[in-house]
Amino acid sequence: MQRVHWLEPDWQAGWGIGFRITRQNGKTYIGHSGAVLGYRAMLQICPADKMAVVVLTNADDGDPLVYVEKTFQWVGRAISKAVTREPEVAEPDPAWQQYVGKYRNAWGDSQVMVFNSELVMIGCALPDPTLAMSKLVPVAEHTFRIETKDGFSANGELVIFEMDEEGKVQRVKMGENFTYPQAEW
Repeated sequence: MQRVHWLEPDWQAGWGIGFRITRQNGKTYIGHSGAVLGYRAMLQICPADKMAVVVLTNADDGDPLVYVEKTFQWVGRAISKAVTREPEVAEPDPAWQQYVGKYRNAWGDSQVMVFNSELVMIGCALPDPTLAMSKLVPVAEHTFRIETKDGFSANGELVIFEMDEEGKVQRVKMGENFTYPQAEW
């Protein structure tokens, strides 16, 4: 019911099946209002905040939208802050240090690093490498699966670190391509 079936030309609002969907301040709100003589009501849900507001008035001139907006603005922040737990940050696997470094192939350089307790790969030539960051999720020894959020890189592709006899990365296989470690500067 909250999936958009009709969208306004400015892409800021639309309708699901019975629910109005709007975008305000970077968040999606889902709701529905109604009225009968002498009463007005509104339900508004913000999935990102895991919060819903229901307003019931017993007056024709009562404007539930005003109360909904002020509740999200004034009370919502306090509720969200009170119930939000700080995420537990897992310690990165110390074995990942063997993969950390700069790599090069014919298409350019990449960097493997530990970032926010995750093993990631970024493109070094990008103006903001964090926009195309690929998370490397372990699936087997020396083998990781690429996870991306915004369609960059090859989401789901395997990254296989091929090691030499001394336990150092000899090359990295991604798909059918290889990239090679570069000496420190």
